[in-house]
Amino acid sequence: MSKRPTESIRNSNSIQQSNEFTQFPELPLLINGVLSEDPEIHVQSTEKILSIALHETDCGSTSNDLFLSPLITILKGTSEEQSKIASEALSKLVSNSENIRDSLMKSGFVEMIHFILNDENAIEYVQLNILRVINDLIYNQTAPQHMNILIDVLEKLSKQQDEKKLKLAKQAKLIHALLISQGATRILSPEEEQELRRENEEKTNQIEQLRRQDQEKTNQIEQLNRQDQEKSNQLEQLRRQDQEKTNQIEQYRISDQDKSNQIEQYRKCDQENIRKNEESKNKITDLQRNIGENAKIIAEMQQKDEQKTNKQIELERKDEQLKNKITEFERKSEQQKKENDELKKFNEEQKRKNCEYERKDYEQKRDNEELKRKIIEFERDNQTKIKEIEDFKKQELEKSLQVKIPFSITVPAGSYKKEGEFTFISTNRESKTFPIGPAVSRGVYRFQFLINKVGTQFFGVMKPGLIIPFGQYAYSSPYCKDCMYFSSKGSVNWNLKPTKGNLEMKDGDIIAIEVNQAYPRTVHLFINNVQQLVYMSGIPESVQFFFVLYEQDNSVTVLSLKKLAVPTVKNISEAKEVKWE
Repeated sequence: MSKRPTESIRNSNSIQQSNEFTQFPELPLLINGVLSEDPEIHVQSTEKILSIALHETDCGSTSNDLFLSPLITILKGTSEEQSKIASEALSKLVSNSENIRDSLMKSGFVEMIHFILNDENAIEYVQLNILRVINDLIYNQTAPQHMNILIDVLEKLSKQQDEKKLKLAKQAKLIHALLISQGATRILSPEEEQELRRENEEKTNQIEQLRRQDQEKTNQIEQLNRQDQEKSNQLEQLRRQDQEKTNQIEQYRISDQDKSNQIEQYRKCDQENIRKNEESKNKITDLQRNIGENAKIIAEMQQKDEQKTNKQIELERKDEQLKNKITEFERKSEQQKKENDELKKFNEEQKRKNCEYERKDYEQKRDNEELKRKIIEFERDNQTKIKEIEDFKKQELEKSLQVKIPFSITVPAGSYKKEGEFTFISTNRESKTFPIGPAVSRGVYRFQFLINKVGTQFFGVMKPGLIIPFGQYAYSSPYCKDCMYFSSKGSVNWNLKPTKGNLEMKDGDIIAIEVNQAYPRTVHLFINNVQQLVYMSGIPESVQFFFVLYEQDNSVTVLSLKKLAVPTVKNISEAKEVKWE
């Protein structure tokens, strides 16, 4: 039968241990004192062993094994009380001595733990005490890669449904989360490695496809730019045509003004001719009246006296001359009338032409207005298309610069429930802190949350590995100096120092926290994509996101963690800086 790993861990060093055992002759007595039922002897013996072990840590790994080997043996024993005492002693040793921790890791302690945790017949309190020692090793900065072998068995224990082993499952789940958050990974089988390579090849093909799609979109954008240039040329041509038509209209207006001046002169001549005609008519009337008077005079003279014959002849001669003058005057009057008729015809023709000019001018104005309307509509459509192109470019650029990062939330069971994978609802009034892995250290990161129901809620960052148990508060000592958060009431809090100035959160708000690890290392809050005024600088070089639920029915959905190529934070004159000191 093969030996159990717990029995063969120290065989390689047994000879050297026996040689060095004489250096500590009181050790067996102290071991017996540790196992004593007398509490006072038990405490004194334990403290003495710890004192000797811590004093002799520079003597080498073999000397360390003299103290570790009995404690490990007692830890695996069948006495629950003695196993707990050995666990507490080992915890004190690993907490106070780096050499003890190194010696414990090199002695095969992790392999022994792996065997015991995998053993279904192992005693539950032994497994619990071993997990406490592992927990202290992790908290005292033991390299997590030394414990990769434990990832699978811890995950297996954390999924147990047996109510008798619920405490063991919780402790295993907590340690598993700590190892994962500090970068430990489970050892992969050849089949899993092959599957990872296949997934990597698929993602490489997807990236290549995305690059081809990006090139196609770039070509589409170039084609749109060419179309935009062609439309700009058409617009310029339309503007030139509009300028030419404007010049023609101006020439028509000048010509029309000259003709209007000529018409005005013709009107003045026509008025003058009318006035002269009136004067001629008056003269004709006077002459006709004189002729009547002369005829009466002639008749009276013929009746009165023939002696007046000579005078009558003379009067007839004068009358003939006057008739000739009247005839001449009527001829001139008729000629003047013809000229007036021709002038009227000319005026009517001129009016007709003026109406034609006005009609053409109106049509030209209407065409120009239509052309201007088309130009304005074209420019508006062109601006809309340019804006669409710019928005498309901006969206594509933002998509190409954002990289989604997988995240996990590992917390023990408590006064909350889950809907889906990342929606958390508080079922009782109790402070519950949810740390989110992984930790981020270099670059720009943006974490987004959805507030389903607002209450007393916090969103912030903490030092990696910080554990705030349920029922404890992020704003109280000793946790407040290792974390900061944005309160739903509008304040920024760190180390018991609240600073107000941000908007209060409400149901349905999208909350984003953007961390920029470039100097001066800042964290900003966005509510519905609106940057808030109060922010913090000088945060640690590596941080972990977290959120807190307190009141009953408070609900939060964790949306995404993205790594950005460039920060989205803008300079705001009213911004208020709070320093992590």
